[in-house]
Amino acid sequence: MARRKREYLDDFVISEDGEYEYQGTLWHWGSPEERTAFLREAWTALAGAVACEIAAGFIPVSAMGNAFYVLLPYLAVMGILLYTAFRVAKLASEKGALRDHVYQKGMVPLPGWLMVGCVAALASAVGELLYLILESRFNPLALLYIALLLGAAALLAYLRRRTNSLRFDVS
Repeated sequence: MARRKREYLDDFVISEDGEYEYQGTLWHWGSPEERTAFLREAWTALAGAVACEIAAGFIPVSAMGNAFYVLLPYLAVMGILLYTAFRVAKLASEKGALRDHVYQKGMVPLPGWLMVGCVAALASAVGELLYLILESRFNPLALLYIALLLGAAALLAYLRRRTNSLRFDVS
């Protein structure tokens, strides 16, 4: 049977004083310090990856306009960075434990999307390197472009590993 789009609303019940209370599954962080540390590391890694990605976009490499295999992965990384920032903001807005629907939409798919972003950044860097080799055009700025994308990929890989290491208690 197909799930309803907003099935999680069934987890809210009206209390005696007329307020809505959440009665569903809660995912508890290991400790408040772990939550704070994770969010701080996530925002720092995201900021670094976004800075690398934006800086790489300002570098005048001819492959960005001439090779789809460089441009499309670059754009995919930008989209994944926006998605990740939105999800981390949603996690940060939840004070204390995460409600089940927030956990399922935020934490469960996050490592997979971070891996896709890491692979896309690597694909754009390798695409730029292939473009340099195939077109026999040496552009020193292209090496900076490649280094910045490798930096973004490393930060996304770190964030993925950090996200996978989180453990939650269920109640």
